[in-house]
Parts: sequence; C-alpha cells; structure tokens
Amino acid sequence: MSEESKTFTDEELISQLPQSITKNLQWPPQISEVAQTLGSDDQPEERVGKKAKIMSELPDYMKIEHQQGEMDKPFFRGAIWGKLQQNPLAVIGIGVTCVFFTKAVLGSVRNDAPMSINKNLRNRVKAQGFAITMIALGFLYTQQKKKNAAVSQQGDYPSDQ
Repeated sequence: MSEESKTFTDEELISQLPQSITKNLQWPPQISEVAQTLGSDDQPEERVGKKAKIMSELPDYMKIEHQQGEMDKPFFRGAIWGKLQQNPLAVIGIGVTCVFFTKAVLGSVRNDAPMSINKNLRNRVKAQGFAITMIALGFLYTQQKKKNAAVSQQGDYPSDQ
C-alpha cells in the first residue's frame, strides 16, 4: 500500500489556519506602492523623485542614519569602527571571549584534554564578565557625558522653573 503525498496549494494551507491568524494575512501578498515604483529602466530624474518618496516613508531612526551618512558607509568602516572608537575595551573583551570560546570548541573537536577545554571555557566566562562590565561602564560614561553636555548648554546653574 503506497500512499501518494498530496501537495497543498497556498489557499488550502491558509484555509487550515485558525481564524485569529488568517485575519491578519493579506492573500495574495501585496507589494507596497514604493516597491512597485522602483524600476531598472528609470531615467535619472525619475530615480531622484522615487528616492525622495522612499525617504519620506522611512521610519524616523532610519532617516537620521541616512542624514548622517551612515547608510553609505561600509559595514566595517561604519558600525564596527564606530563601536571600536566609542568603547574599545568592550570590543576587545568581546573579541577575547570569542577567542577562548573558539579554542574550547576546537579543543573539543580535536579531543584535547578535558582540563584544557574546561580552562578555556572558564577563561571565556572571565572575558565575558570583563566585556559586560566594559559595556556597562561605557554606557554609564556616555550617559554622564550627555548629562554634562546638557548642563553646560544650560549654564553653570540650571534655573528651577
């Protein structure tokens, strides 16, 4: 007795879902108006207008990143380099954590002595604690710096209003 496996269509699969899930689904999926406006055969003038339309529909945090030029930077020159400049000890701690974890995993694969693997895992925990401490201290330093900048803009003696 051989049973043929039936292949369901998308509509059949959706009909088997509970009503609470299917009420939020749009079927067939709708392509946003912005996505429909993009085309490869556009003239340069049309592209500028479409880019402006896309920018107007971005969330606020992405608009700020675009205005500051963050979208144009490559990943390593933008995000990682910026974090390294903000808090180098945290990045170093994260890197050391990864090194000890990698050494422990590779030692496990190579069947190294269990004490060696355990030592690497203990060192990883120490490095992880260091990294978390540096992240917390970096955050506190940044908050204090913002607070001092706000106070200096108001003057030496903030007025009570």
